[in-house]
Parts: sequence; structure tokens; C-alpha cells
Amino acid sequence: MVESDLELAAKEKHLGVSTVIYTDIATDGMLTGPNWTSLEAVLRACPCGVIASGGVAGTDDVARLAQMAKAYPNLVGAIVGKALYEGRCDVAGLLRACR
Repeated sequence: MVESDLELAAKEKHLGVSTVIYTDIATDGMLTGPNWTSLEAVLRACPCGVIASGGVAGTDDVARLAQMAKAYPNLVGAIVGKALYEGRCDVAGLLRACR
């Protein structure tokens, strides 16, 4: 992520944005886990809600995101695509991981 992305994240609230989807395109669809460092930087910079996307491989990643949301309440969701499609997890397991 370049610094200008963080600058934009910091300004989004003033632009009328209430929630953004942050997708690290380098991890999207790779099933290797989110880019935790970049996601945390966005969460620190962005005053609005953030939905994490890109790389979620299954319930372990969702559980980690749920823990991360305790420190960053602006982390309001996650997109799980390929992991569901490929049967690496199911909705019930993902919901349990969020608790």
C-alpha cells in the first residue's frame, strides 16, 4: 500500500463515506490470509467502517479478524469468497469463528 491510500482513508469520512471495502488485490483469491499489516494501517487511518477483503482462507482468518475488531471497532465485516466457493469453510463455522 502506498501512503496516498492511507491519506485517502483518513479523508473518507469528510467525503461522506460511511463504510469502505478494503481489498488487497495481491491477496484477493489467493487463500493465503489477509495482508494483516496493510489492513491494520487502514484501520488506524480510516475513521469510517472498514470491510476486510482479500485472501481470507477460512475460519481461522475470520476468528483473527473478529479479535482484531475488538481493538479496531471500525472493522465491521469481512468478505469471504473463494474459501466458501471451494468448500474450505461453511457459513455456520464462520459465524462461530466470529463469536
